[in-house]
Amino acid sequence: MLSICEDDDVVEVSFPEKQKFSDRLKNLNAYSLGFVVEAIMEKCPGAFRETGEDNAEIIVDNMDCNILKQINEIIDEVECGDQVGKKFKEE
Repeated sequence: MLSICEDDDVVEVSFPEKQKFSDRLKNLNAYSLGFVVEAIMEKCPGAFRETGEDNAEIIVDNMDCNILKQINEIIDEVECGDQVGKKFKEE
């Protein structure tokens, strides 16, 4: 699992940690991203904002370290599922 926060007592997330998280989101397929967005909306509604009919923003600044860790664990799970799905399609 990707370690997001070095110190569990730290509530604020550093810029490099936010950037890593953003990069991970960009690499998800649409289905996995939708799953992650649902988790963000459930765990931290203030970190999600619809900006148009088919557009939205994930506001990482509104997530604390614990929420970011939880969402990264979900990303780990969907990435693993994506890899399994890709392998299955190739066979």
